[in-house]
This record gives sequence, C-alpha cells and structure tokens, in this order.
Amino acid sequence: EIFACGSDGLYLCNLVTKDINRIKGSTGLDIIHYVLKAGNDLWLVCSTNGMFAYQPSTNSISKELLLRVYPEWGAHINNYFNNTVTFNGKIYWASEEQEGLLVWEPEKHSLKQYKSGTTHPGGLPENHIHNLAHDKDGFIWLLFDNAVAKFDPNADSTIQVIRYDRSGKGF
Repeated sequence: EIFACGSDGLYLCNLVTKDINRIKGSTGLDIIHYVLKAGNDLWLVCSTNGMFAYQPSTNSISKELLLRVYPEWGAHINNYFNNTVTFNGKIYWASEEQEGLLVWEPEKHSLKQYKSGTTHPGGLPENHIHNLAHDKDGFIWLLFDNAVAKFDPNADSTIQVIRYDRSGKGF
C-alpha cells in the first residue's frame, strides 16, 4: 500500500488489489503536497490548508493531533511544505510558501527555521524552495526561483550559491 497525494484529499492505494480509497477527513484539506512517515502509526500530511497528522489506527487526521504529538510545529501549522531530506536525525523541509528551510529534530522536539532576510538566514539567497536533494558528498542542494544553493548540514549553513543567469546561459 502507498499513499497518493491528490487535489481533493489523501488516498491509500493497494498495489496488489488495485483498491483506491480516499482517507476519511482528508477531502477538506485541499491539495495534498507531501506526506512523511513520522512513526509506526503516524504520518505528517502537508496540504494547502496547512500541516496535519494522520493516524491510521484511529483513522484520524487533524492539526490538533499534530500539535499534541509535536507541539514545535505550532508556528508553522498553517504552512505547507513540498519535500524533505533526512540527515543525522534531522529532517530538512522545503517551503513553497516563502518560509525558507525548516530543520526538524523530532526526537528533540526542535524546529529551526532558516529564512533569508531574518536574523537566522542560514545563507539562503531566497525563501521559495522548489526542491531539495542530497548529493554523494552529504551536502543538500536547494533549488530556488533564481538560484541553486549548496547547504552543509554539518555546519547548518549555505556554503555556495549559484545564481541563475537570465541572459540565456543558465546556471
């Protein structure tokens, strides 16, 4: 079984039986952008209407459940994120909503935000992150509107920014 993100809710798809079922309560979440397994019976759901937790055993999905289990998400409960990478127990979240880069340590219940133009910019050139990915050397690459940045998770800082050249030369 796998989850599928939809424009009208979250779906559970059985690849063997080909059964597709929308998760009860997910219709009102609007577009589902991303789902992340947070525990044996807990998933984080990023939707246009914010962050939610889904617990399959109780078939419940809500912001309240997320805040009960992970209160550190309180400041970002109404934001959504589109992708993550994991490094040394930290989960790095890309924001489509100008929220920059969030670094979450679930075991410590810690959530840190790096955002250009704030007191904690982390060297980010912009705050709209389209995607992020690991490279073979352990760095995290961030794709922005007008740049690509190499983020060092050991230093918690951007170490290289490559700006997009609009004269047709690309990056």
